[in-house]
Amino acid sequence: MATDAEEQIAIPLFGVLVLEQTLQAIRRLVDDLVLTAPHPALRSASDAWSETLLDQAQVGVFFADESGHILYSNKEFAELTECTGATGSSAWLDIAHSMDRTRLAKGWAAARKTGETFQAEFPLASGTDAVARVTVRPVEVDGALSGFVGTVDDLTGNRRALVNEEKLDILLENSDDLIALFAPTGAVIHLNSPGKTILGLQQTIDLTRVDFRVILDPKSYNRVFNRTGGLHSDVDRVQLKGTLASSTGVDIPFEGRVLMVNAPTKHDKPVAFLIARDMTAQKAVQAELTYRASHDPLTGLANRRRFMERLEKALITAGTSSKTVGVLFLDLDGFKLVNDTQGHLMGDELLRQVGERLNSVKRSTDLLARFGGDEFVVLIPNCKDADEVRSSAQRLCGCLIEPFDLDGRRVAISVSIGAASATGPFDNVDAETLLREADHAMYQAKGAGRSCVRVFDATSPWCPERRNSFRIGNPC
Repeated sequence: MATDAEEQIAIPLFGVLVLEQTLQAIRRLVDDLVLTAPHPALRSASDAWSETLLDQAQVGVFFADESGHILYSNKEFAELTECTGATGSSAWLDIAHSMDRTRLAKGWAAARKTGETFQAEFPLASGTDAVARVTVRPVEVDGALSGFVGTVDDLTGNRRALVNEEKLDILLENSDDLIALFAPTGAVIHLNSPGKTILGLQQTIDLTRVDFRVILDPKSYNRVFNRTGGLHSDVDRVQLKGTLASSTGVDIPFEGRVLMVNAPTKHDKPVAFLIARDMTAQKAVQAELTYRASHDPLTGLANRRRFMERLEKALITAGTSSKTVGVLFLDLDGFKLVNDTQGHLMGDELLRQVGERLNSVKRSTDLLARFGGDEFVVLIPNCKDADEVRSSAQRLCGCLIEPFDLDGRRVAISVSIGAASATGPFDNVDAETLLREADHAMYQAKGAGRSCVRVFDATSPWCPERRNSFRIGNPC
């Protein structure tokens, strides 16, 4: 629970504390003074002791005659209204702005008839933007009106604080971010409505039940709070990136910062704002963009970019071991005929089904990618030898023999596969070369009658021009 000190911290930031008890004490003093003295005594109210007491008051005090002309005013009254004191010619109404005097005069006249206390708020005529509240009470001696006593309270600071409070409240409640205010002890003084929504909390939750030791991830918490749960002294403007634990059990990614505010408290210690932005939507967009950059939009398989990155890493890993890396280059046989006769929509559906079937047969550690058109490639890392690469190729070739169902039509195709491999540090080959060798072997499979597997043979005729003019295209 928040301590008294923590509650006092919240007051200047979120409310205006009007010291009514002090004002009431001053008003009682004034009442005692005027009620125990007849009208002439009011004129001698500047006796040293009474004047000293009144001048120490933090509220303006004035005495006026039956017509409202000021007979005496204390120091605070003079400073607030810029009136010089008892002149006998100035009416207390003159302290109000000229645009408000008619309204005030009517109200005061009505109060005088009934003998009631008159109270009003208005801008002062001092030329500043000061706003005051005046309270004027009649003084009777032996049943007859003897004059009036009034107090003037400066509302300017209160009004500004209320306006600032309203602006702050609007800012906090209309922000999309979680904004929490902490006392030096780490107690939660305020948590805005959007913050409660982000955390899945009830809007009416008792803030003493909001525990940021549980809500913040450990790394973020330790950057803000010390071992006793209090704020670190150097936490101002600390940038945070982590997760928030919601009441639903979901970890919410966030980015935020901490700002220190010097609050006027008796302990003169600062408080801290935590401003945290829910990054769930941004993370989702970022993940979607990353996915699109590395995957084929039609089949959902890896694209050429991702395949080449994985192949390069696999070759680096194999270079420090005796493992074999295999690459299979697949080109569908008869796909062009299906695409031309059945239409592109059917062709796209066939490609999706081919991708699904190949995915169901390959090893979990293998990477299947679509290069475009009807061309697919498979990365086979961590093989024992080239025979394991050939075996994987034959398994993939056989899985496409079964016809495909395209909207009730059975369509049969086959695949020609070229295989190439590199073993450990013995084969000094880069990713592009290994892919080129698999492509060359695929062309050999096409030339051998299709629907078969051919393994690249480094001793077979392969002109250098072929290496320099490597392309990915549909050979059928």
